[in-house]
Amino acid sequence: MNEVSLLYKGKLTNEYTAHQMVWGVIGRKSGSVRDFVFRYVVSPIGVLFHVRSSGPLLAGTPVQTDYPIGSQLKFELEASPSARNAKNGAKGSVWESRDAEAWLIKMSAKCGFAVINNTVLPGRSITVEKDGIKFFRKIWRYNGELRVTDSAKFTEALQVGMGSMKAFGAGMLVVKEIVRLQ
Repeated sequence: MNEVSLLYKGKLTNEYTAHQMVWGVIGRKSGSVRDFVFRYVVSPIGVLFHVRSSGPLLAGTPVQTDYPIGSQLKFELEASPSARNAKNGAKGSVWESRDAEAWLIKMSAKCGFAVINNTVLPGRSITVEKDGIKFFRKIWRYNGELRVTDSAKFTEALQVGMGSMKAFGAGMLVVKEIVRLQ
């Protein structure tokens, strides 16, 4: 597993452009299986992409993904949680912070960790057009501390991300060691 940061000194024309740019820059061919997750930040000097891949990268640094059960880590995540509508059963974006929090708790169990503490902040909203129909998604920003409960599931979450909308820069779980001063 490797990570690389890339700077694009321009503007994105739409949300999906980010995915297409990363796909091309890291050397993937059309029809390949996506073996990477990414996130990006728009800044005054351009767009900074952070990419993690289980496949080869043109450059990059190795990333630790094997954390033992009980490891406590700081985390950051931008994700697009979805939930079923109680009235019609349709799946859609989560728009309320309490629902975004509930989604994280549910997903953390599936992804091999427990949330110790967490802050949920609204992030960007995106508009996607597919087959002439526009739909809107909300990206939520999470940060806090977690404890690993299942090493294999946690490693998989680091490798493939969490939730949907990964093609739009959502789902990359970023962790850092916690340094405790004595």
